[in-house]
Amino acid sequence: LFVRAPQKDIAWVTEEALKCPALSAVVAELRGLDFATSRRLQLAVEHSGTTGLLLNAASQERPNTSVSRWRITPIPGITEGLP
Repeated sequence: LFVRAPQKDIAWVTEEALKCPALSAVVAELRGLDFATSRRLQLAVEHSGTTGLLLNAASQERPNTSVSRWRITPIPGITEGLP
């Protein structure tokens, strides 16, 4: 199930999806995630047991209630010995 929503509605759509125990996981890209919104999403996850993966493409990190945080950055590839 894919949902497209205006940027202002993405947090609400994500929260509603996370409240649904019929879903195995919810993946969303949220920009400018604030502490209050992240807390609401965390409470929805705790209540339903649905896994939530949030992509935060913000240029600077803000405090949030994430259980774990991953920072993914590209690194140069190894080209030795390749044609």
